[in-house]
Amino acid sequence: MELKELYESLYVELKSQIDIKENLKEKELAVKEDYALALGYLKKSNEPDISKIQSSSFKSAIELYTGRTDKNKLEEALSNQEEYIKDMKNELITKDNIIRITSALDLIEENKENIKEIKKDATGIFDKTIIKAIEDIVKIQLKEEKLREEGETGVNKDEYLRKLKEIAKELNIEI
Repeated sequence: MELKELYESLYVELKSQIDIKENLKEKELAVKEDYALALGYLKKSNEPDISKIQSSSFKSAIELYTGRTDKNKLEEALSNQEEYIKDMKNELITKDNIIRITSALDLIEENKENIKEIKKDATGIFDKTIIKAIEDIVKIQLKEEKLREEGETGVNKDEYLRKLKEIAKELNIEI
């Protein structure tokens, strides 16, 4: 396989993947809206309130209904959850350990709200694209910091960019 052929094949498939995922999101949203309407879940504006439909449970139910997921896997997960709850009631999993987890979950929710608020405040000043780009830059920086802390090396950006430009030039692609 030639380099150009690899590029073209990956480009076509990755572009297709983006389109497929976008299409799936649109379909999921439409189905959730229809379902919310059928259940009478409405916002004050009389629009469907899909926030009351848990995405992961909803998807699991669709996969189970269509036979994409084995019922035994879902039953096993439910059985495990019931067993864990029983163990919590019998204090095999102590209240202190439960509090440790729930307090961490509370912090995660608080953090999500803080991030949402920061983005909301920035929306009046910056374009959403700029906010998303800055968020992505911060995520990459944090990921690389974490890798360095763990003694692993991230991608050498200079070397990566040099290789990227070299390959793009060979493929007659301007970047």
